[in-house]
Amino acid sequence: MGKERDPSDPHQSLCNAVILCTPRSSFIAEWLNISETRWTDPTIPYWFGHSTVIPMDLATKYPAKIDMRPNTDFYPFLWSDYSIFREKGKEYPTSYCCHFFETEARKAGLIPETFASIITANASFYTLFRNYIPISPVDRFFSC
Repeated sequence: MGKERDPSDPHQSLCNAVILCTPRSSFIAEWLNISETRWTDPTIPYWFGHSTVIPMDLATKYPAKIDMRPNTDFYPFLWSDYSIFREKGKEYPTSYCCHFFETEARKAGLIPETFASIITANASFYTLFRNYIPISPVDRFFSC
């Protein structure tokens, strides 16, 4: 699981966007149990507390049960960084995957509306993901 914040931030928590674990992980089981039995607990701030603070507390309590990774392993840019939509050539070689903050990008009008916009635009977001669009070369020609 990845840390939610930059390592220099003193208020560390874990990000639940991407979780890699074995089936029936005891760490995940305990986390789910706490979330199910203590959802209305006023000492745990709802979504944020259950999604990020509780796993960090568990990781501190049981460090052998989790491998905490730097935030850049799972989301190389933060929700407020829109450079991936505007700049060319950005690469993320140390990331396992990319947690995409769709809600905030949609509010900013940055989410592509058509396959054609992904195929023709040249900012890093489009070049990273265009190979995963399941359309044929003929469709690419006619959709542009």
